[in-house]
Order: sequence, then structure tokens, then C-alpha cells
Amino acid sequence: MSELNNKKALHVATFSGWYRFEQDGKEWKKTKRDLTYWTLTCLSVDPEDPKTIYAGTEHSGLFYTKDAGAHWHRANPNPPKMMLFSTLALNGGVMVGTIPSAVYRSKNGGWEELEGVRIHSAGANFPPSPELQSRARYLTYDPASPDRLYAGIEVGGMVISDDGGQSWQSANEGLTDMDIHEILADDGIWVFEQSYLPTMLDQLAYDTICQEHLSYYALRQKLAAKWSLGLDQFIIGDGSNELLELLGHAFLAPGDIQIAAARRA
Repeated sequence: MSELNNKKALHVATFSGWYRFEQDGKEWKKTKRDLTYWTLTCLSVDPEDPKTIYAGTEHSGLFYTKDAGAHWHRANPNPPKMMLFSTLALNGGVMVGTIPSAVYRSKNGGWEELEGVRIHSAGANFPPSPELQSRARYLTYDPASPDRLYAGIEVGGMVISDDGGQSWQSANEGLTDMDIHEILADDGIWVFEQSYLPTMLDQLAYDTICQEHLSYYALRQKLAAKWSLGLDQFIIGDGSNELLELLGHAFLAPGDIQIAAARRA
């Protein structure tokens, strides 16, 4: 989400390219589409310059725009690893997470590896496709302390840096599932990425949530009662992480609680 021409703009990365939607009253209207030949896996808007946007691809490295998508350019040079799965625009530059799991940061017209991520995820793996190894699935920072960086590894837990990426350490104590897709930092850090929800929701009696029955509605009722909120303040589904993230950016405000549940076959 960003502000362009005094309008809220929503940028979406899909397997069929990049889309920009702008708010028109209560509706969101598509105003631009590009990069249609590439499979996009991640996207990040520069918090200091919303016209600067970075888009990572499945096999073709990084693209960027400096004019809100009017013109896109391929990064030159591209990151050392071309399979990108996360990107984070920060401090006038950009970081990307790759397959196998590693993080690179733009520097002086090139790239430097933040080696601690690779080192601390060396034992990780990706069970669906072991030959691909693990992936740096998510990158973010703490708004209250921008030097604190988080990297979520699929499937390898979480690593944290408190010095802007110079050094990293594992932060997996208490996690029972190393399949990290999302990280939310707000006065500390909450990570919800597990196959079962009862322990996360103070023993609410729900196992894996299935769309085929009424558990969604019942869970919304339980959550609303637990936190004294309205039913319309909860978005629950078993769709892709990308779709849920899009809904989150559109409807959630800073400080809201986000829960992501990984469902195992």
C-alpha cells in the first residue's frame, strides 16, 4: 500500500505480472499492469519514495521502477541468485531473499550477501522439493527499531539481526513449526505459522480449519468474543498466502493481529 497522486495505491505481484489498483471512493480500480511475461514472487515499495517499487521473480531476478510503474527496468547487475522469494526496500536500497535461502543487499551498484542468514539456515530444507533446498520466504524490519531485521525461512525457522544485517542469530526457541511464511513485528514479535491453532488461541477447540464446513464462522465468533471485536474485523481463509497478504494490506491497520496457519496434507 502506498500514496500516489494523493490516492491510495495497492500494488499486487502475481504469476501473471504486476498490477496497480487505486482507491476510488469505496472501490479499488485497476490503473496499470506490467511485467506480464514474468512470474512474480515478491514485491516491495520504498517507504521513503512510494514511486520506487521492486518486484522479484521466480527465475529472472529483480525488476524495479522509479516512476510508480510507468517504466520497469531489470536490475543490472542482478542478484547472484536469480530465484527470488522475498524483497524488502529499506534505507534507499533493497534486500532480496533467495532459493537456496540467503539474503543479498544492494550496495554501491552491486550486491553484498548478508552471510548470517545462509549460515543460520544451513540445516533447513524444503520437503516438497528437496532439490531446491530452503528459501528465504519473508523479510521485514521493526518500525520502532529499523536496525532490527527479520528473515523467515521456509522451512527453517527465523533469524534476526539487531545491527542492520551485519550479524544474525537464530530465534526459534518456542517454535514448533519451522515453516515460516509471515512475520509481524509490533512491540516485540509475534510469529503465527503452525498447522494447529488451539495453543495459539488459548485452547479454542479447533484443529486444522477447512473451508468445507462452518469452522470459519465459528472461529470468527470465538475470536470476536475473545477480543471483544466485531465479526467483520476478522479475515479467515485457506487461500494462498499472497491473497491473504493482499487482503491484510487492504483492510488491516498497523498494530492489528495477523495469524497465518500452514495446513499440512
